[in-house]
Amino acid sequence: MQKFRSFGSNEIDTKAKWMIFVVYLLLIGILVLVSLIVIYFYFPHILNLKPKGDNSTYCDTSECLETAWRITAGLDLEAEPCDNFYQFSCGNCAKNVCRVEKGNQIEYLITESIRDEEKEPLLSLKKLYQTCSSLTSANIEVDEEFWNLIKELGGWPILQGSKWTSFDLKEAILKCFNLGLPYEWIIEIGTFRTWWEKLEFTPPKSRNPFLEDPFAESLYTELIDRTAESMGASKVERLDVRKIVQLEKRINLLSKKYNDLKQRPFRLRELKKIIPRLDLQELFNNVSENDIHDNSYIFSNYYFVKDLSLLLAGTPPRLL
Repeated sequence: MQKFRSFGSNEIDTKAKWMIFVVYLLLIGILVLVSLIVIYFYFPHILNLKPKGDNSTYCDTSECLETAWRITAGLDLEAEPCDNFYQFSCGNCAKNVCRVEKGNQIEYLITESIRDEEKEPLLSLKKLYQTCSSLTSANIEVDEEFWNLIKELGGWPILQGSKWTSFDLKEAILKCFNLGLPYEWIIEIGTFRTWWEKLEFTPPKSRNPFLEDPFAESLYTELIDRTAESMGASKVERLDVRKIVQLEKRINLLSKKYNDLKQRPFRLRELKKIIPRLDLQELFNNVSENDIHDNSYIFSNYYFVKDLSLLLAGTPPRLL
C-alpha cells in the first residue's frame, strides 16, 4: 500500500511540471507576439516595413530630402541640445549667414571711395586698400612687359605650345646683347684691346651651380617646372623642362672641358665651316668696333667649336 501511494505522488509531480512548462511556453509566445506587434507599428524601420496606408512619417521625395538636408545642415552638432537647444538646432545656419553678411559689409566699407568726413581708422584702411590695388595694377603692367620681352627674344615654346614657330639663336644673342641682358648661356664672345683688338669665341666661363649636385638639380628642375606652370604652361609642354636641364648640363661639361685649354687664332671663314649653324660674322660685328670679315682672326679652341657645333646640330630649336 505504501508503494502505490509513492507511485501516485510521482505521477502528479510529473504532470505538474509539464503544466508549468506549457505555461512558460505560452507566456514566452505571448511576449514574442506582443514584441512583434509593437515593433511593427511603432518601429517599422527595424523590420524595414511600412504600415499600409500611412506614409506621412517617411521622407522619400526630392522635396522632402532637400528640406531634410537643409535642416541637418543648420544643426550645430558640437552644441549640447539640453543646454542650448537653439544653438543646437540653428547654430550653423546663424554662423554662415552672419559671416557672409559681415564680409559683404566690410568689403563695401573699404572699397567705396573716400569721403571728406571719413573717420581716421576707416580712412587708413581705405588708403591701404587703394595702395595695394595700385601695386596690383603695377604688377600687371610689369607682367605684360615681361611677356613682351619673352616674345621679342623669340618666345618660350613651353608657354606658347603649338603657337611657337621658330627660333634663331643668333638673333636671341644679339637682342640680349643690345638690351643689356646676359647672353653667355652657351657661348662667350668678346673683344680685348691692348695695342690691337683681340676677338675671342669661348665656352661660358660661369656655370650653373645647381647642376653640380643631383639634389640641387632636382630642385632646379622643379623650380623651372613650377614657374612654367604658374605662367600657364600645360602639363604636356612642361615635359620639355627636363630636356632643357639636360642641355644645360651638356653646356656645363663643355665649359669645364675647354675653358682652361689654350686658344689659337682662326680665320673667321675657318670657324664658319666648323659651326655653320651660327652666324659668327654678324655676332662679332655687333661687339667689335672694326669691320669683321672672313679673313679676320678670332681666338678659339678647335675642339670646343666642333663639339658646340655637334651640340647645336643635335638640339631641337625649341629647347634652345
